[in-house]
Parts: sequence; structure tokens; C-alpha cells
Amino acid sequence: MKKTGFYVLIAVLALSLGGLAYGCWRMYGDLQDLRAEREESEARAARQQEREAQEARKVRAQRKEQERQQQEMQGIQKPVQELVAGFGEGDWAVYVKDLTGGGSFEINSHQMESASLIKLYIMGAVWQAIEEGSLTYSQEIQELLLQMI
Repeated sequence: MKKTGFYVLIAVLALSLGGLAYGCWRMYGDLQDLRAEREESEARAARQQEREAQEARKVRAQRKEQERQQQEMQGIQKPVQELVAGFGEGDWAVYVKDLTGGGSFEINSHQMESASLIKLYIMGAVWQAIEEGSLTYSQEIQELLLQMI
């Protein structure tokens, strides 16, 4: 009976050690998974930080370019102001925008009625009709357009 008890004890110990080994193996796998998740999370955070840093650099560069463009526009503004100072009587305003760079300035800016602005659309419609062939260009049309404008 002593031998049987000893073998049972050995069997129980072997099963226990096997279970312990299996538990350790599973824990090792879980630790590996956690380590991989942490590394991926850190990599995502690093990529996000890099994107944010790039965006901040881009915003700073855009701001610097806008400041340069405004300084360039200020160099143009004074001569334009001097030019329009001699206009005398009348209701006028000037708006200048650099279409390639984006800088701009306004002189005597206020709300105004469009007055003869429709003439530009009429002139554009005439030129479009000439291009489409529904109207033939002539010296008379040219003269009428010039008189209108």
C-alpha cells in the first residue's frame, strides 16, 4: 500500500507540476501579448506625435508666409494710397489682393452700390456669344462695347 500511495503522490505532483508549467506557459504568452500591445500603442503614440509636430511646423510655415505676404502688400499699399489721393470728389474704394500669394489690403473700404457693374456681365455675354458663333464680331460691336464701358 505504501508503494501505491507513493505512486499516487508522484502522479499528483506530476499533474500539479504539469498544470503549473501550463499556467506559466500561458502567463508567458499573455505577457508577450501585453508587451506587443504596449509596443504598438507606443508606436501609434509616436506616429501621432510626429503628425502633430508636422502639422505644427506646417501651421508655423503658413503663418510666416502670410506675414511675409502682408509685408509685401504693405510695400504696395503706400504708392496706391498716394495714387488715389488725387482722385478728389466721389465715392470710391480700393481692394487689392495678390491672387498668387494671398496678401491683400483695402483703402476707403465701405459698403457701396454696384452701379454700372452689370456692364461687365453684358460685355462678357457679348464675347461669349462671339466665341459660340451666335454673334459675329464686327468693328461696330467693338465700338459699342467701348462706349458702354
